[in-house]
Amino acid sequence: ASNCIYRYNLSINDGWRVRNAPCSNGAKDTIGNILNNRQHGTSIWFSDFTGFNGQDKIGASHNWVYNNTFYITSGYSPRIKLGDSTHHNSIFNNVFYIESGSNLIYDTSSSTYANEFDYNLWYGSVDNLIPFGINSINGLDPQFDNLGGNNEYDYIVDSLSPLFNSGKMISSNGGFDYFGNMVPNFQNPDIGFYEFSNSLTNAVLEIGSKKNLIYPNPVDQFLLINNKIYGEEFRLINSSGKVVDQGKLKNIINTKSFNEGIYFLHILNSKEKYKIIIDHI
Repeated sequence: ASNCIYRYNLSINDGWRVRNAPCSNGAKDTIGNILNNRQHGTSIWFSDFTGFNGQDKIGASHNWVYNNTFYITSGYSPRIKLGDSTHHNSIFNNVFYIESGSNLIYDTSSSTYANEFDYNLWYGSVDNLIPFGINSINGLDPQFDNLGGNNEYDYIVDSLSPLFNSGKMISSNGGFDYFGNMVPNFQNPDIGFYEFSNSLTNAVLEIGSKKNLIYPNPVDQFLLINNKIYGEEFRLINSSGKVVDQGKLKNIINTKSFNEGIYFLHILNSKEKYKIIIDHI
């Protein structure tokens, strides 16, 4: 397919199939033999298939896959598969949560080109060959409401989740998430299929109350700290979940040696969390 949009979906254990293993539904051929799966299980698949009888295969192109949530329980190895000559497909603002005992495999043809991944959250055993993008978040728990559940409400989050306001702005985003919550096109949305319902009403208040404590944001070389929170224990964590700075807050945090991207400043005693964007001018 080309020029399609896939957005605001929840996927639980899609990609469970194993190629050449018997079909789990017991499907049989005309003489009663149980059929085997003809394909590997996939979470995302951009195909080069267009038909039978010698028709030319044309790679899927100009598709958008954004703001979806993928949860894979233990025991599966689904794939993100890009077929021959697939190109100009965009994968943004998605959550990929892979439980221990499972792996997410990147299965791509050497003839693919100009496909873009970014602003996704990846958690668990994920193939390092995936071109994550500089704004993606790797290794941080999204803090789902009830991980492993079978109900869509089990995969919602609140404003303490790293998914909150961490997505890419998409101008024609459909306006509403899976549940009908409004999705902004004038500020960064949440990552995943769910937009925290207080994002729009609380975002301005939250920014207004915090901007005088920690500023500027985005920051280039020095993050300034209001004296109201001097002495508080803190940790600064990058989007891969690595602690890059910690200690007691003073008047500044020197950020000039840190790579550009999204960081999270945790104030340990109050459990406050600030999303920081480092952008070197």
